[in-house]
Amino acid sequence: MKKLMNFIMLSCKKASGLIVKRESFDLSPVEKMRLYFHLMMCDACSAFSKQSKMIQQVMEKEYNNPEAAPATKDIPENLKEKILSNLR
Repeated sequence: MKKLMNFIMLSCKKASGLIVKRESFDLSPVEKMRLYFHLMMCDACSAFSKQSKMIQQVMEKEYNNPEAAPATKDIPENLKEKILSNLR
C-alpha cells in the first residue's frame, strides 16, 4: 500500500510541472490521475492551477485579438517550435 501511495503522490514541484505542461500538451492518464489527487490535497498547487488557467485564457484572448500589438503575432515559427520542444 505504501508503494502505491508513493507512486500516486506527487511533490509540489512535480505537480506544478504537470500544471504547466497540461496548458500546451495532453497529460497521460497516469499523469492526470496523480495531478488530480495532488490538487485535491494541496491548496497551494490548486491556487497555482487556477492562476495558470487564468493566465492562459488571457494570453489566448490577447493573442487572438486582431487589435493586439503586431509583435505578439509575429513570433517566428522556428522560435515557437523551439519553445514548445523545450517544454516537453
